[in-house]
Amino acid sequence: MSLSKLATALVVLSLFLVACGGDSSPETFTVSGTITLQPGSAVPGASTNPENLQAQRAGSSHPGPGAAMQPMSFSGHVAAAEVGTAINPEVDAVEHYELHLHERQQIVLEFPDSARVDLHLYLLDPLGVALDASVDAVKGPTAGWRSLSLVASEEGRYMVRVAADRGDSTYVLRIYPGLSREHEVRRGARVSDDFVAHEVLVLNGPGQSTDPGSRARDLGLRKLRGGSAAGRLWKVPAHQAGPVLKELRGWQPPSEDRLRWATPELLERYETLLIARGLRAQDEVTAVSPNYILRPQVFPNDPRYPEQWFHWNIDLPQAWENSTGMPDDAEVVVAVIDTGVFREHEDLQGKLLQGYDFVLDAPGGDDPGPGSWHGTHVAGIIGAATDNGLGIAGVSWGAQILPVRALTEASGADDEGGGRLSDVLDGIRYAAGLPFGDEPASDPRAEVINLSLGGEIPCGDWSTNFFKEIRDLGIFLLAASGNSPDGSGAITFPASCDSVFAVGASDRENRRALYSRYGDALDFVAPGGLMRNQQSPDGILSTIAKGSGEDLESDYAFYQGTSMAAAVASGVVALARSVDPDLTPDRFAEMLQCGLLTDDIGEAGWDIETGWGQLNAQKTLRVVSERREGRVHATSDIVGPIHVRLLNADRETVAESSVDPDDCRYPYRFEDVPKGDYWVVAGTDKQDEDWLDCAIGEACGAYPTLAKPEPVRVDRDRDAIDFVLGFEN
Repeated sequence: MSLSKLATALVVLSLFLVACGGDSSPETFTVSGTITLQPGSAVPGASTNPENLQAQRAGSSHPGPGAAMQPMSFSGHVAAAEVGTAINPEVDAVEHYELHLHERQQIVLEFPDSARVDLHLYLLDPLGVALDASVDAVKGPTAGWRSLSLVASEEGRYMVRVAADRGDSTYVLRIYPGLSREHEVRRGARVSDDFVAHEVLVLNGPGQSTDPGSRARDLGLRKLRGGSAAGRLWKVPAHQAGPVLKELRGWQPPSEDRLRWATPELLERYETLLIARGLRAQDEVTAVSPNYILRPQVFPNDPRYPEQWFHWNIDLPQAWENSTGMPDDAEVVVAVIDTGVFREHEDLQGKLLQGYDFVLDAPGGDDPGPGSWHGTHVAGIIGAATDNGLGIAGVSWGAQILPVRALTEASGADDEGGGRLSDVLDGIRYAAGLPFGDEPASDPRAEVINLSLGGEIPCGDWSTNFFKEIRDLGIFLLAASGNSPDGSGAITFPASCDSVFAVGASDRENRRALYSRYGDALDFVAPGGLMRNQQSPDGILSTIAKGSGEDLESDYAFYQGTSMAAAVASGVVALARSVDPDLTPDRFAEMLQCGLLTDDIGEAGWDIETGWGQLNAQKTLRVVSERREGRVHATSDIVGPIHVRLLNADRETVAESSVDPDDCRYPYRFEDVPKGDYWVVAGTDKQDEDWLDCAIGEACGAYPTLAKPEPVRVDRDRDAIDFVLGFEN
């Protein structure tokens, strides 16, 4: 559990209390707590619905089905207005859906494949201004159907528009929690794609005798380059897109039916896609493409990298565009307190520092084997040598691994393996650069300590103080939350301790893995896999060894567990420290609780099964980079101060004051509160008298929730009266 979950310094509010009867001074108490902004909250108008994803037809009062971040689907029927006349007067040409989408959620439109039908898919803002579109359907993964797809670039409210450009067709609109790989592999061009506006590449077919560019020339397009088998590049002359489209389509929609685009550049890109699609329909044209822009990609050449699905689940490839952890970024040392590491592994060469073996009380840190090679697997996840043409890719390309052996593998029925608490604690002190006994501390010391281990022991005062001492050095402690067949049982030590980040596991579908333990101490989750059998590719692939004695060889295997999840998280934190060497655990925890580092895959805000959500590498590196450069502010900087009130049983205000934000938290305190029952409410509108009725665009909250507020019995000092503030849709 992160230290920032503990009590924060409270601002004492000056307030006016209404007197409650009698001449004698009544006994009074204090009421205090912390109000937290719902992760993802934004300025009014970019609301965050507490159920995360809802959809409904525009003008309809019936919300669409589906729980938070679950796939959703809707069916509909549209008919084109051909040459201005609807071919099916009983069916609309356009249908709209109102949606609240999360970043990178995918919208897919599927309809039966027919040469007589063309549907278009649009993404609009709440005012109906176009942001993106896809107008050229391709054969989708479902046989006999074509599909179009778009992706939300950021969280917010949207309108999805389904329009029939030609023909009459039913359709299915699907909303996915994230990117659907099968639809991303086969999809049509989007306005948001990276290409040159008003340029099209007309391609030749094999053995084609006719000139595919003749039609483009007839339309008035200007040839820029080409004439060989590669085809020709054509440009739409300035201010000629309208006439070209009219010639291709044979008609233009009335001005009142034309879309408004957010920028002139988006309109030009939309016109480009319409022209490309129109040219493709010409008999003499084999293929047409926008003139895409290709850029260098950070894609490692490790042969088994494509099997590391969890890298995509946390947007790691996009994070690598920010930093791979290699020079010129700061070098980061990650200590792996575990069973040791197979030092001769082919994919760990150049990545291992001299460590220490607390089982043998000697320098080293090697894993003597045989066994599961648990520590080797963890080390490979964090920092296997990357882009070396071997094996796998580590989360951090530049992280150096400090192997600290404190655990042993099971060697038989009478030896279950494991390690002594004293060895684990000495290993942590050693990795942190602190003295232990007569032995020298590690130099260099670790910035990140991975603890993919656990035990059913309490976290007492001594351990709380111990881990606080380590964290106060600026060192990150990340520990596995623990495993059990159904996830039952308390979070294990040391993840249960303050100052240690407790990491649970998610599966390939971005859900809590069934075995992952959860509870009040959980901070967040990371991919840990969920394997149906020993060969399942749904686990986490990493380094191990095979053989025994002198015949040990490098190998790779899929494992599952919160141990793997903690290793993924340690790798991401190492990347973040490489970007900002001054990043502290406390600062990381603050950004975590502000919802800036994770994808909220469970209930809105913190929830007991997934904590603050699934760690997202791209978000983490982006926010850490921007904060280091002074370019990012917490959501509370946008919201500003809020107004907190105590209401009596008649909903009359008996105390009120304004509270300024401390990052995304608002600590408040009322003093001299007479005995009684009170509602605690807060909001951005100081003039609002109906504090339990939040208007659209306002940030509001109540204890324990705005949906179900409950009075607080004040007959003693009441602290930890905490609740969440969020914007109303």
